[in-house]
Amino acid sequence: GGCVLPIWRHERLDAESRANLPGRVPERIVVGETRRVEVLLELGEPDVAAPDERWFAYGATRTAGAGVLVLAAGGGQVGGFTLTRGHSHADRLVVRFDAAGTVTSAELGSFECRKTDFSVTSGDGATFGCRERLLATVELGAGAELKDQAGPVVARHPYAVRATGPCERGPDALTLTPGELVVGERGLYFASSDAHRPSTFVSLAGLTLLTPEGHFGYTWTGLREADGRCTFVSLKRGRLGLPHREDQQRLVDELTPLIARQSPPPPPAEPAPEPAPESRR
Repeated sequence: GGCVLPIWRHERLDAESRANLPGRVPERIVVGETRRVEVLLELGEPDVAAPDERWFAYGATRTAGAGVLVLAAGGGQVGGFTLTRGHSHADRLVVRFDAAGTVTSAELGSFECRKTDFSVTSGDGATFGCRERLLATVELGAGAELKDQAGPVVARHPYAVRATGPCERGPDALTLTPGELVVGERGLYFASSDAHRPSTFVSLAGLTLLTPEGHFGYTWTGLREADGRCTFVSLKRGRLGLPHREDQQRLVDELTPLIARQSPPPPPAEPAPEPAPESRR
């Protein structure tokens, strides 16, 4: 035998959602006045942030749904499944800062996600959410900004791997991220293809190229930034292709003149002092 039971889930915050984001820009966040540290005190650590902390993003998702719970009994056992239709409402607050750390804008946006879920149930019911989409939209916007920072495109490498790690030891295996490398006149934009790893930007100003080295079956070109941090990049021939040292040399050849252009011209040489006039006796 069996039965069909209607189920309804009233709108509520998702389990992984923050609970301190109202449906409006908080009154204490004022453009031109509020500092970055005050935003942190008001809302806590952001869900997503720019590597240089030029913007913070906060998100909250709420979900409601309706459907049926189908139970079936037989042979002394009870089983069942749920068929549900739900929607999630997401609020996203993006706060941007100037170089001094003062708020320049605070924008609240929202959108709806819909999802149908069919699953064997254990009594917990189905869950709905669009947190991934919420954070992805922030990353897309951030990626556009980072790409603009890189300047006019000089070269594209659609199959690349990025990693970080100590300059003296090389890349950390836990940071390997696939994506596309865009070489611009002012910097490198790495568009991550991993939904859990952000896209990044490396300025050419003050950048030092390290000698390509092999790690984990890849040949890596090290990029030492002006602040001492190191990023490592490896190019591949196709999505499933292997890196080649000549590809890394091509990248070095592309970057060398671009880095040289970022260096300020040397100061003019000081004129030699004129000899002191001889004293007459």
